[in-house]
Amino acid sequence: CRQSIKDMIHLVTDEMLEVAEGFVPNTACKIIARKLVDKFPKIFQDRDDDGTVIGDGAITTYNQVKERIKYVTASRKRLQRPKNNPIPVNKRRKMMNLKSGCVSWQPEIQNNLTNDDMENYLRTADFETFDEITQDMMNKSYPKQRLFLNSLPPPSLQSIKETWPILLCKNGIYFHYQKLMGHSINNLTDTLIAKSNKFFTFGLNKKWIKEIPVDREEDEVIVTVLQIIVKYFQETLTVLYCNIRDESDIESTTTNAPAIACLQSAVDDD
Repeated sequence: CRQSIKDMIHLVTDEMLEVAEGFVPNTACKIIARKLVDKFPKIFQDRDDDGTVIGDGAITTYNQVKERIKYVTASRKRLQRPKNNPIPVNKRRKMMNLKSGCVSWQPEIQNNLTNDDMENYLRTADFETFDEITQDMMNKSYPKQRLFLNSLPPPSLQSIKETWPILLCKNGIYFHYQKLMGHSINNLTDTLIAKSNKFFTFGLNKKWIKEIPVDREEDEVIVTVLQIIVKYFQETLTVLYCNIRDESDIESTTTNAPAIACLQSAVDDD
């Protein structure tokens, strides 16, 4: 049923973009969402895991239509943007930071390598086993994954869940990271520990840390290094690392997005 909804959303939004010549206001998305819900109430109803109806689906459908419009529009703009000015001026510094260390930021898309069947397979694949077929399809679809993630404005978490849910599972993250950076994420941990003293000295000079850590566990060393890195790039550590009070909070904390959950250390991210 979810795949049927997705296919209907894709079909409707493609027609909307064609009729509107690329620009679709939010009011139009609301109208279309309401018409879909009214015409197919049983298909678009919001239901919980037990099948109980908890809403008519109008808001959910509206968000799906809006996110799809935004994704397609952003992808088209990216493809049409002049090569000598790939991103707006006010975004260039941010983009340079994002690209730092990446060996495969945006490979050329080969249309003959990726099709709808492959993308549909990756939406329903067994994320835990991550077999050879899945890895092969991840390799072939990687350029389209990057186009999706690199779009401006960037896709929302909900859009990632719907379009490339495999990128939010552990195996998918590790595989995508290795393609993007050119090395295993396991090497990253070893490098952070090996270079930690250089990070600590830099952080101390910048007054981002009060003292150089001594005799700390590896996990604590890595967290302190990450604090310095996110300060340098003006990011937020809590996007990657969350402190929780009770083990029962882990599932609710990491359901919406992947994160490192810690039960003990109190991380200062001021």
